[in-house]
Amino acid sequence: GVRHRSLAVEGVQFHPESFLTEHGHALLRNFLQREAA
Repeated sequence: GVRHRSLAVEGVQFHPESFLTEHGHALLRNFLQREAA
């Protein structure tokens, strides 16, 4: 992921092929749930 040095801004980069893997959707779901908390 990436994080801005002084602002509360973070990001991640996903390639479309990552969602074709066995755990691609679970990885994204877990990340979004963690960040929403």
